[in-house]
Amino acid sequence: MRRFLVIPTVLTLLVAPVQPVNAQSLASQLEELLLFGDCGGRLCLLLDPLNNHAEHYTADAAAAGDLVIGFLQGAIGLSLGNLPFASANSGTLLTVQDGNLVQTQVSGGPFYAERALTLGKGRFFLSANVSGVSLSEVRGVPTDEMVFTFTHEDDNTVFGDRDVENDLINVNMTLDVSVVAASFMAAYGVSDRVDLAVQIPVVRASLDASSQGFVDENTPGSGNHRFFDTSGSVSSVSRVTGSKTGIGDIGVRLKANVYSSDNFELGLLGDARLPTGSEDDFLGSGGTAVRALGLVSGRIGTFAPHLNTGIARVGGLAPRTSFLSA
Repeated sequence: MRRFLVIPTVLTLLVAPVQPVNAQSLASQLEELLLFGDCGGRLCLLLDPLNNHAEHYTADAAAAGDLVIGFLQGAIGLSLGNLPFASANSGTLLTVQDGNLVQTQVSGGPFYAERALTLGKGRFFLSANVSGVSLSEVRGVPTDEMVFTFTHEDDNTVFGDRDVENDLINVNMTLDVSVVAASFMAAYGVSDRVDLAVQIPVVRASLDASSQGFVDENTPGSGNHRFFDTSGSVSSVSRVTGSKTGIGDIGVRLKANVYSSDNFELGLLGDARLPTGSEDDFLGSGGTAVRALGLVSGRIGTFAPHLNTGIARVGGLAPRTSFLSA
């Protein structure tokens, strides 16, 4: 009796226009959102002829800015870690009986959950899918409404606080980050009860962000703090755009069927995503992600339920452990 594995999948490629090579990473472009002026540091201000005010905010901007940029990178990496690993056998298995094709599985299975059924020794499965992620919020704050406040450095030359130390710099930031991944997967039946799969994603990350800094003047009389530009303005704008395409985090998966009957299947699955994608270009999460799942598949007439439950651990800038159920 011959068997065929029919795969209802459309192979899709990421098509992008050819662009000149840009050595600057998307993460370094993100850092430019805090660069106002050209003194070489963050929040560069106009140098007053009598008093040096140019670097009175750079210390706070350097410390807080690293946290801000690192946090945003972590949020983006977290989104990348949530891109799904396609099911290794969501096709339909047919057999030839008396010269006719007969479907032997009632359910084609879920796309992003797993059945306990394995492919069978010597069989292989090829698939491709496209997933997209767009960062719209960071801890509940819309990415087009983010505001950061930086304080003046402490002047220890006098008792108390000088009036100029009450000036603040507020930075309004708008961030648009989108990631599209075309993932190509190959699974092979090592034995009748064990499958091995590899997934290679091709990722395109796009960044379009802008920021506007404002000096919130609380000093009586004429203000001392101005951004470094021709007009000596109390506001300044920075904008960055860019995109990168490359290999993302490669995934490997092992699945075993530990029990099988006519109406019930029980299996175990373990997979890992390796940090092969560039974290600085938002192509990878920057850490290894692993999952361990128990798989249950049943059949009641034409109803074929599937249950996956287990635990996941994601590394990188924002490590976390979570429990999974599907």
